Amino acid sequence: MQNIAKFEIRGNIAKINTRENVTFLDIAVNSSRKHENGDYQDEVEFISVTCFASHKGWADKRTVGDFVQIEGRIRPTQFERDGETEYGTTLAVNARAVLRSNRKEG
Repeated sequence: MQNIAKFEIRGNIAKINTRENVTFLDIAVNSSRKHENGDYQDEVEFISVTCFASHKGWADKRTVGDFVQIEGRIRPTQFERDGETEYGTTLAVNARAVLRSNRKEG
């Protein structure tokens, strides 16, 4: 059996950051959190995903506000900055779909 770390997100595109070889999408998702007084309050969280290769072309055609479903792999990353090793996590897109487009017709 293969071990794998994967994710699935459904939400609205809040920001699109296109670079030469990659596009980053910030996806707004709703969550509910219980506060100390016992009440639940809705909150919006922003999750950044990374689109490489053919997924980059798809992401570049999206519009802020599109409701999308994104699936992919969670990949650890490391790089050197100012002589120090920095560690992070990349959410790399493997599958994607537009569930509702925000693009205006005409």
